[in-house]
Amino acid sequence: MSGRHGIGWAEESWNPTTGCTKISPGCAHCWAERMAWRLQGMGQKRYARGFQVTTHEDLLEKPLHWAKPRLVYVSFMGDLLHEEVPDEFIGRVFEVMARAPRHRFHVLTKRPERLARLSPRLPWPDNAWAGATVENAAHAYRGDWLRQTPAAIKYLVLEPLLGPVDELDLTGIGWVILGGESGPGARPLHTDWVRSVRDQCVAADVPFYFKQWGGVRRKETGRTLDGRLWTERPKDTGQLVFDGMEARDHLDERREGGHGAPHAPGPPRRGSTVREDKKSRRILVFPPGERACGRPRATRQLANPYLPLSHYPAPRPPARPPAGAPAGSAAGCAPTGRPFRGSPAPERRGWSCGGLRLTTPAHRFALRWPRR
Repeated sequence: MSGRHGIGWAEESWNPTTGCTKISPGCAHCWAERMAWRLQGMGQKRYARGFQVTTHEDLLEKPLHWAKPRLVYVSFMGDLLHEEVPDEFIGRVFEVMARAPRHRFHVLTKRPERLARLSPRLPWPDNAWAGATVENAAHAYRGDWLRQTPAAIKYLVLEPLLGPVDELDLTGIGWVILGGESGPGARPLHTDWVRSVRDQCVAADVPFYFKQWGGVRRKETGRTLDGRLWTERPKDTGQLVFDGMEARDHLDERREGGHGAPHAPGPPRRGSTVREDKKSRRILVFPPGERACGRPRATRQLANPYLPLSHYPAPRPPARPPAGAPAGSAAGCAPTGRPFRGSPAPERRGWSCGGLRLTTPAHRFALRWPRR
């Protein structure tokens, strides 16, 4: 099984193996386990055994059929290095990664000791990165096993971070990813823990990626730390640059009001109605001549939807219609919203917020990406 997911540092999942068993405190509220039981209840044949370790031979060559370069999370619904996965099957997975150099593969495991023992017998390509999960200081030893592998980039994933890790050995580590636990029963993530790891990464010149604060409603808690987003990544020498990931992070950064976000968006189009939708927590913009009720034909979530409506500048009042124009018409426009014959074309103005530019002619709205 392969598909899209909400991981910020990968684009695609590839599951030649599914299923796992719990070996540490970070496994207590396993998202993949809940999803596996749900898929089993839905009748998915690949999860007929629930979350028991299963290999899928027919998915081995799936990445070879992807023409576009992708960032691939290997065994997102399990652990490739689980004890029940045969050594021969792991070797075949690495052979497929070597045959698909256009992709970058992330092999994340809680069992880096087995990966270190198998490394001499595995074909390690440059596009295969290896990572280990470290949820607290007691499991920081996994980084020692990870350093024994010949992976091009070795990274640590401190998610879910369940305790302080004040003395993290970053020798030979090329990337650190940190995040809080999310979903039902999520355990809290303390700010001091995050800052401690962040400061260690900055001192050691190791890229630091902060994924989320977590919680039951992780979208509401966001992922800004000290007023900015931390989305650093290692320099991928000798490989393709994945601009889509960087562009998405830049857009998220501007939406959450972090580092580089606009201080205040420009005013809406003259005559527009702006109000706050308390249910969706969005700022709604209604074009001139449209009733300010329900959902407008064109909405835009501004730089930070959690700021009060008073933060955003009020739209300018409608322009006075020309002399002799019917009542209720805008300047230079008929009541239908179309320009009068012989009048100049509708003025085309735009206001930028959240990385997007909203272009608003007098009679309609249109969204478009800004030109660089």
